[in-house]
Amino acid sequence: MTPKLSLMLTGVAVLVGVAVALIVLSLLVAALFPRGHRAADALRRFAALVPYLAVGAGMAVYALCFLAFLVLFPILTIYFS
Repeated sequence: MTPKLSLMLTGVAVLVGVAVALIVLSLLVAALFPRGHRAADALRRFAALVPYLAVGAGMAVYALCFLAFLVLFPILTIYFS
């Protein structure tokens, strides 16, 4: 496996791990509150949004890398030609 691919897979694994930990921890804390408590309801809503936030963060990092490539490729091509 190339270093770039292993780095990407490591990043994806870390992102998935953080998302799962956020979901589990927020649901565990929400379980401590009685049903109908406003903080517990807010934590449950947050746990439902975490997958969307994780995918959005992953796509933002991908977009930043792609934009950096688009900017740096012509500059480095001219510089090293």
